[in-house]
Amino acid sequence: MRLRSLFFFVFYAFSGHALFSQEMLILFPDTLEAGIMRYASLRRQTGLHVRLSPLRSSRPAGSHDLLQLIREANDSLALDYVLLAGPAAALPPFRNALGSLSDYPYTLPDSTGPRLAVGRLPVMNRVQLARYTKRVAGRDMNAAGRKVLILPGRNEHSRAEAYQRSLSARGIPSEIIGQAAPQERSCGLFVYIGQGSSRAWLDAGINTLTADSLFRISASVILGIACSTAAIAESHSLAMKLLFDQKGPLHLIGCAGNCLLDESARMGSFIIAQWEAGKPIGDMLKEAERTYLRQGGNAEKMEHTLGEFLLWGDPSLVPFTENSGHEQRK
Repeated sequence: MRLRSLFFFVFYAFSGHALFSQEMLILFPDTLEAGIMRYASLRRQTGLHVRLSPLRSSRPAGSHDLLQLIREANDSLALDYVLLAGPAAALPPFRNALGSLSDYPYTLPDSTGPRLAVGRLPVMNRVQLARYTKRVAGRDMNAAGRKVLILPGRNEHSRAEAYQRSLSARGIPSEIIGQAAPQERSCGLFVYIGQGSSRAWLDAGINTLTADSLFRISASVILGIACSTAAIAESHSLAMKLLFDQKGPLHLIGCAGNCLLDESARMGSFIIAQWEAGKPIGDMLKEAERTYLRQGGNAEKMEHTLGEFLLWGDPSLVPFTENSGHEQRK
């Protein structure tokens, strides 16, 4: 890890404010330029350095073109974060050997350098972008706090209990929910593990989870450990409804397509292990990926799992802090 990033984590954990400015690149179609400029201005108020890279609508870019743009920006800026803001047609993901869509190759533009934290904000229009910007501007990072709610599918209670033990060992409050449509609840992180599709998260042992039932839970981050919980190419997916509704989360982490549940659950445990105050969500996911790689296993399965997990939302955002009601601004 770079030295300045280490200082950043230490200082931010206590103050909620960066000691050294981080660098983020936003790639977006030029049709969203006005909204992106407003969003970038909001993020710069926190001390974040933001570079904008509009893509001309008249010249659609491919995934390798985007990777080259990220590489060039990283060479000059030493990036920490990349945000792909716009529809998948304008900001295409890669397709891995198994045919799944993936943003994972964007995290390593230079094979000799550190990985970047990459997030995707698949806004389809200016209205969705404005809605997300408004939620970021008005967020209270202590309102949900550290608490984690876990909803397991019929055969996933043992994994949910293991997640809960891991959280308890670090003093983080958590609760396993035994029903698919709970009453109004608030938490920092909501975890679902089970079966899924792009339109609903479902399991033989629980009722189908739809947007209406999930909106009863107010969470800063949703982690969906199930197939297609972050399907990129579907504009009417459950993930899209969640992220761009006024009640929705700021971040969603899920699988782009068909996941290997055992491997995804293992990766999920490392993501949950990174849940802590003062850390940007992109760094949580990046550290989880590092831990997953260090643990080893079947290389083909691991490659598939790393490629499947996607972060939706701004990777530079901190979900919560211990001692600040709102993100401090300069």
